[in-house]
Amino acid sequence: MMKTWALRARAVRATWSGLSRTFGTSAPCDEALKIAYFGSDKFSIKSLQAVLQLQKEDPSAIESVTVVTKPPKRAGRGLKELKDVPITDFAVDNGLTVLRADNKTEINALPNDFSLVVAVSYGGLIPQQFLANTKYGGLNVHPSFLPQYHGPAPIHHALLNGDKTTGVTVQTLHPTKFDRGRVVAISEKVPITRDSTFESLRDTLADTGAELLYSTIKDRNFTDSSYEVKSGCPDVYAGHVTSKMRAIDWSVDTADKLERYCNTLGSLYTHKLFEERKQVKAEFQEKLLRVLLSELKKVDGIEAFGAPGTHKLVDRTVLINTVDGVVSCPTLQVEFQAVEDADKFEKRCVGSKKKRAKSEEFQNGE
Repeated sequence: MMKTWALRARAVRATWSGLSRTFGTSAPCDEALKIAYFGSDKFSIKSLQAVLQLQKEDPSAIESVTVVTKPPKRAGRGLKELKDVPITDFAVDNGLTVLRADNKTEINALPNDFSLVVAVSYGGLIPQQFLANTKYGGLNVHPSFLPQYHGPAPIHHALLNGDKTTGVTVQTLHPTKFDRGRVVAISEKVPITRDSTFESLRDTLADTGAELLYSTIKDRNFTDSSYEVKSGCPDVYAGHVTSKMRAIDWSVDTADKLERYCNTLGSLYTHKLFEERKQVKAEFQEKLLRVLLSELKKVDGIEAFGAPGTHKLVDRTVLINTVDGVVSCPTLQVEFQAVEDADKFEKRCVGSKKKRAKSEEFQNGE
């Protein structure tokens, strides 16, 4: 399987349109590598599998692999649960040594007789001192065509921006900055479809990145300090995803955008005005409540039936007008309430003598 990976990645580097390369004389690298593998999540496990497969196929290429990851964190109600990162179980199951380090000081304190660092979704900068003590520095797998979408959320931004393709870069580790290393390999273009979600695209890019890392280590291009691949893509920063990105603005958000954002971020939020009273004869009191909308999908072939944000129940789903069409929403959650299907939500809106929705419209999320 991995031999196929290597052949495919080498072919891509030679034929990808817009790609340019700078060549030099490769430094000799005949010894088996001692790899310190920094990772944490499921994305990083795929690349670790590729490294182990290469070691199995060619023991002369890799002498040892040691995993470095974050310590377990407390989570859950009352922080009573100690939660470990996914890569730990995989490493233990495969008989690998696992070292823990959470910051620069702890990383520099690790025993370091490694010849190469590989960092994939580790969640921190590998310090200059640690890299300097390894013969070949470090490599990183990044899920975009650098320098486009350098930063912590490249997959999110490719989806949110409606890109049609994306890919993976293998770069050297810069000693002081994220995603500013020398690019030594890029993958073929990976299509992004209307149905692509963050999870599905992440998994595809994890496989693509594993293939590319396998061939990069096997070919040893990283040992040549003058070897560099340029994607020709623009320099764009992909910042952290924020909760504000999930807020719907019915005055400007199109049906396509709402579907795309929901596929990327999960549920989006809007507001709805409800009114309630403690007794039948009492005055109604207005309450603006947040409503989470999940699984939003653009509906083709249906004309708008009101102003943007207006909704109605049709065939057990809530249809909502946008500025340019209609989206469907089968699952909703009103603030302080449980998740409910469209039927239950509409019954809540019709309400009772004591509690009901004031209008048939959603209001902006912000």
